[in-house]
Amino acid sequence: MGELKVVYIAEEGILQAQFAVYLVWLQNLSMIALMVAFSVATAISTLITATLQAKRDFPLRLAGRSWIRILQSRVAKELLVGAVQKYDQSTIFAVD
Repeated sequence: MGELKVVYIAEEGILQAQFAVYLVWLQNLSMIALMVAFSVATAISTLITATLQAKRDFPLRLAGRSWIRILQSRVAKELLVGAVQKYDQSTIFAVD
């Protein structure tokens, strides 16, 4: 009555391993989907910003300023905001 059946123990281990493989696959898929979503959001944001700033950027470019010089302040602001958001996320996840 108190005997262990080896067949059932091995079967449970196989099921746990299959479930772990499924979870890893699902996490990888969600990470890829997240990267695609961020890429699309970045592309849309860039397009909107370029459209809104075209009236200012085009005359500066015609005046001889380089693209790097024109975009420098905008990129610096976005990098700062990104760094702050990354810091906030890391502190939130560190607490949990």
